[in-house]
Parts: sequence; C-alpha cells; structure tokens
Amino acid sequence: MRYARVLSAMLLLLGAAGCPWTEPAPRLPLVDPPVMDLVVGDMGLQTGKSEASWELEQPKVLVYFDVLNAALEDSSVQPAADLVLGIPEPAEEKAISVGNPVDVELNEGDLYLVDQSARRVYIWRDYRSHSDYDEPDVTLLANVSSSQGPWELFVAEGCLFVTDFYRGLLIWQNAATIETDDLPDIAIAPDAARNMLSGVELDENGHLFVSWLSGGMEVYYDFMDEYLADAAIEADVTLSGPSFSNMTAPIWKVLVENNVLYAHTHSSSSTLFVFSPADDLSDEQLPDAVITPAIGRLTHPFSMAVAGDTLFVGNMFSDYVGVCGFRPADALETGQAPTLMLDYFNSAMGPCSNLCVRENILFATSSARPVCGKQYFMEDMNLGDIHIFGHADMICDADQANIIIKGGIDFLVPLSIDAALAPEG
Repeated sequence: MRYARVLSAMLLLLGAAGCPWTEPAPRLPLVDPPVMDLVVGDMGLQTGKSEASWELEQPKVLVYFDVLNAALEDSSVQPAADLVLGIPEPAEEKAISVGNPVDVELNEGDLYLVDQSARRVYIWRDYRSHSDYDEPDVTLLANVSSSQGPWELFVAEGCLFVTDFYRGLLIWQNAATIETDDLPDIAIAPDAARNMLSGVELDENGHLFVSWLSGGMEVYYDFMDEYLADAAIEADVTLSGPSFSNMTAPIWKVLVENNVLYAHTHSSSSTLFVFSPADDLSDEQLPDAVITPAIGRLTHPFSMAVAGDTLFVGNMFSDYVGVCGFRPADALETGQAPTLMLDYFNSAMGPCSNLCVRENILFATSSARPVCGKQYFMEDMNLGDIHIFGHADMICDADQANIIIKGGIDFLVPLSIDAALAPEG
C-alpha cells in the first residue's frame, strides 16, 4: 500500500509539473449568438463489434444546423446532428463511403470534403436541402491517379484550392459551377527541387504562400491577378535556409492574418516562425520571431487561427496541452512562451487535430484524453469532443468551453471541423 501511495503521489507531481491545475475564470456567456452551422469530419473506429453502433463507428460527415442556439437552448441536452453524409444508408449499397475525412469546409451554402483514403474531393451543393446518406453532387479527382491524394482544401475568391502531396496545388477557377470529373484549371506542380506540397495560404490581398516538405516556401504576390492570367509566372519570393534557421524539418502549415505570416515545422518538437509584413518579404529573409518547442509547447501542431490579437495553435499529438495561444499576435517575440494554454487538466482539452475561428468563436476538436507520452496512429485516437469558446479574443489561460459536444453519440473521433454562418433561406 505504501508503494502504491508513493507512486500515486509521483504521478500527481509529474502531471502538476506539466500543467498545474488552475482555478478557471468564469467564461463570458454566449448571448444571442449568430446562427451558425457546424460540420465535423469523423474518423469513426470501424471495429464492427456491434450492429447497433454500425453508423456511429463509420467514418462520416456530420452537420449541425444553428449549433450555438441549439446547444444553449437546453444545456442539459446535447444537440444532435441534423445531417449525416458520406456513408451508405444502412442495408443499402451506394457509391460513396468516406474513409478519411481530413478536411471539410462550408462555403456559400455548399459543403466540401477531402477524403484522403478515397483520394477524392466531394461537394454537396446547397447542403441544407440534402437528406441523410445523400450522395455528393460533385466528385473530383476520381479520374486522376496519385500515390497519396488530396489532403486539404479551401474556397477563396470564388476558386477551389486543393492541396495534394504529390500533385501540388490544384485550382478550379469557379467553385460554384464545378461538375463531376472536371479537371483543375491550374496547377502548381512539384519538381526535382521542391517535392511534396505541405501548406498553402491565400491572404485577403490575393497573395499566395506555398510551403514544400522538401524545404522552404514560395510567395506569389498578386497571385489572383497575375497567376490566373499567366500560369507560367514564377514565385516573387523564396524563403529558405536562414529564413527557417537552416532547419531540416519541413514547414508544415502556413497562415497569414493581419499581414503577418506564421509558419511552423511538423514534428514532435515544432518551431514557429513569424514574418512581418507579409506583403513585403524578400528572398531568404530572416524571421521577426522564432518560438522554439521547449518554450512554445508546440507538439505536432496541425492547425492555426487568429482571433483579435491571439494566435491559436492546435497540438495534434500532445500529452497535455491541446491548444496554445500567443499574444499579441501581430508582435510576437523570439523565445515567447504561450500566453494561454487550454490543457487536459484545466480545460478538458486533449490533443487538437483541428480548430477554426468564425465570428470570434473558437471551434476545436479534442481527444478525450492525452497521449501520455506515446505516439499513435490516427485510428488509435481516443474518443473526442468538440469544444466551442465564445469571445475567442478574450479566452484566458485554463478557460473552459462555453459548449462541449461530447463524442460517443454522433461521432467518435472528430478529425476535421469548420463552421459558417447559416446560408440564407
């Protein structure tokens, strides 16, 4: 018994040393929130252990209509998904069965999905008009082979951008009129010097930022005006070598907000690089700030977003800290520690595979428990939840979410997430 007590005390001390428990401050309530829809890409578990849980265990896409008001109307009742897509109707055979919903987006009333397993992009037009199990209206890339397939997408300036590790950046110039099997209008393809596309960002000024797993980043200024008219133009700026402290780790994700460029490496110990102003960079420019993993607490970060003066970074593989926040986002300094951490002990935030900020509301996925020092594959992830924080620009250290949608009811392993104002009509 004595040894058991000593071991328990040691475990408590270790946990406290990582993320000590903090009395959370009361969260500002969500009052009269906007009407927003939430889409979740769920990996499921696919164990096949019970017929009763067949649908729950399947990879799929879930849509919650007016999720904020539905959750706040009766806090004792969890909102249920209004739409289930990406799986065949039980006892029926259909063409689509999602395997790995790595990215989702709601845009102008349409729902976009990247399924990395099937190497496809699916689009449901006017998603609110659909019923459960409906097949997509558009299927892309079924007629193009790839060893890896697409893994990220976004819609901007009316165009659909799809990133593919080996095919590069694929662009369809009119997202609203794309039809099944349409080929991309433009592609920035890899070559011998730059292989495996990793991160892509198009800022509000039409500047394009592209990073490669082989190292470095390219910047195409006025991309929407020039490149779409002349696909032969070359990058205006190349960031490499000293720009990223001559590190061998590849740049994984990029984000541009308020004319500040954020880029981080992808590893168990990730480094964040900050450049400003983003619209006036030069070749091999040195970063304005470098936040190292030991201080920044970044562990396999997989998503970034900005709310007000806060940069949020989600840690996909983390023992305790799901989300780190850094302030002020437009003036970060080298060696800066997180201003806030949403962790397992205080905020019930385990590893965060994806987050986004919409209308000053932070939506984040969270595994239900930390990894406890072990690396794991996606299919081994524990059940996850969706955490929703109102007043995202005012989130404090150890805050708890205003709304938590628990896993195990509609979804099991939320992998991707997006939210948008509900379409009119």
